[in-house]
Amino acid sequence: MNRTKFFVPILLYFVFAANMLLPAQSIIVENNTAERDVTTEVKNRSIVKTIVENSSLSDLETIAKFPVSSDFNKANNTKTNFFHSFSNTTFPFFLLDFERTNVSLKQKNDISATYSSSKDETTINIHLISSTTANEGRLRNHYRNSLQKIKQNNAFSENLSSQFLKFEGNNYICNGVECFSQNENSENLLLQTYECGSWMLDIEMESKKLPIDSLDLVVKNIVNYINPSRLTGVKPLNLKPNIDFETEALKDIETVGAMVASALKKADWASSNVDKKERASGFPDIYLNMHVEALEEYLKILSKKNSRSKNQENVQFFNELKLINEAGFLKEYIF
Repeated sequence: MNRTKFFVPILLYFVFAANMLLPAQSIIVENNTAERDVTTEVKNRSIVKTIVENSSLSDLETIAKFPVSSDFNKANNTKTNFFHSFSNTTFPFFLLDFERTNVSLKQKNDISATYSSSKDETTINIHLISSTTANEGRLRNHYRNSLQKIKQNNAFSENLSSQFLKFEGNNYICNGVECFSQNENSENLLLQTYECGSWMLDIEMESKKLPIDSLDLVVKNIVNYINPSRLTGVKPLNLKPNIDFETEALKDIETVGAMVASALKKADWASSNVDKKERASGFPDIYLNMHVEALEEYLKILSKKNSRSKNQENVQFFNELKLINEAGFLKEYIF
């Protein structure tokens, strides 16, 4: 049974100031209050780790030691602090104890910077990826793609430990995902991904010497320096949601109304339960209750119709979903 098939045709999106778009599905955390997650301890680690913006960690002293330049030709040949004008971000020649060894520009606006320390045998990669679409599911999909690239390039394929992140900035709140791993050679990996309005931020650290706790401390400093809240402010999302359809969705007349009602329920739930400072950074699809209420609305609307659908797969989906809901396992099904 394909859970996502029936919601993929509905495009639930926000728009940027430049009319960039946003469709559907999720990383999920259950919440009981309007604007906060329930933090549940699992194996001595919480589902959600909150990082609060700390101005004392955002102004690194090493920036003042070198001239600032936006000339990419000088970024890899001279000791300069490279200023990336599109994201309004300076990549210092030294970041803490790590020296910048490479800067690369990808496509028009994207940038990657590599830092390394031979003493600690540690490498840091920072990626800023401009996002022309802000789909529901963007955070989950971007994180999976970033993790897959790491797996393909090294031995960090097992013993992955993930959790959700919430960066609470002064102006915006940004959701993220974090992954820790250690390979068979006792080398450590840390990956953090954040959704920041029109930008996605990846920070990857690999080390042969530093333990996970040390990597975590370094990344905390770097995250506060790059500042996901500040990045969101470069081009935040318009808070008004929109719904669009793929052509295939319109062919199933019986289910269209239920799908529209389900999508509207998600939009209404997000507007009522999630702080606008969080919605400006990305569609807040990590909340379990939003998906529960959307599916319940889908069932309610379709249950009133004499004909569920001419498509037997859709009929089967409805019947199975109805049984799951009546048995009280809708949350488990979504999760």
